[in-house]
Amino acid sequence: MPARGQRAPRRQHERGLLGGRGRRAGLIALALLIAVAGGLGLARARHEGSAGPAGPGHSASGRSLAAEEAARRQAVAWVARQVSRGAVVACDRVMCSALAARGFPVGSLLVVGPTATGLSGSAVVIATADIRGQFGSKLGSSEAPDVIASFDSGSARIDIRAVASDGAAAYRTALRADLRARQASGAQLLHNQRIIVSDTAQRQLAAGEVDSRLLITIAALAARHPVRIVAFSGFAPDASPGIPLRFVDIAETGGTGSTAGPAYVRSVRALLGAQGPPYLPLRIEAARTAAGQDVLRIGFSAPSLLGLLGVGGR
Repeated sequence: MPARGQRAPRRQHERGLLGGRGRRAGLIALALLIAVAGGLGLARARHEGSAGPAGPGHSASGRSLAAEEAARRQAVAWVARQVSRGAVVACDRVMCSALAARGFPVGSLLVVGPTATGLSGSAVVIATADIRGQFGSKLGSSEAPDVIASFDSGSARIDIRAVASDGAAAYRTALRADLRARQASGAQLLHNQRIIVSDTAQRQLAAGEVDSRLLITIAALAARHPVRIVAFSGFAPDASPGIPLRFVDIAETGGTGSTAGPAYVRSVRALLGAQGPPYLPLRIEAARTAAGQDVLRIGFSAPSLLGLLGVGGR
């Protein structure tokens, strides 16, 4: 596993994020500092300013507006908590303003203007109704094929999509190669005598459903401590099939039981906290499962990175 300061493996579908086109986001997004306070108010005014007298139509419009605002809040909260701060996020002005207000780096926000025809330079796009209308079928077919999280439905729906920076065909090819590599790596972990895996987690590893960064991290941890994998999860509502699971709950094995005691948590934190991108986890936190088991939850940011396991080609 690369230590802090070492060069990380090349990211395939985030290529160019820190290059000239991606950094363009910082210049465009500076205007957000002025718009933060008023962005969401402008969205409300668009609906409220055209509202007529109260009645059945007005009531339906009010419900629609409430649904849109609820979806917007959920999407903003998810991106602020789950998406890498180094990934450039493309969004309309209202969503970018809301993200800036939540503390997402302004330099990582790319405002999609009404005349934009592509999403070059971004890793993620927040597909509101306006963005979907602007790009049409091109959004899902070529610009951003996979949904990594989605909120609400109908016109209020907001999708968080992974952008295919080199086009949908190249993205799909890389995704298939990455799946094969994840399956092979998962099979290796299943044969590691220092790793104990739950039945569900066994199936997920064998199927290649687990994020490459987690696979590499688990292998590194097992070299130092015996590991019990309690569960994998994605925390990505309504994501497209095949989106890798980015979170794992682990515990230290010992005797007939397993737990994540203070000493174990400190040791794992020290090891993982010393890593550099892309192997520095988004979160390392003590948690308790629904069954009451104390675990250590390790999670990586969205979007998942392709090609980290060193398998390319078709």
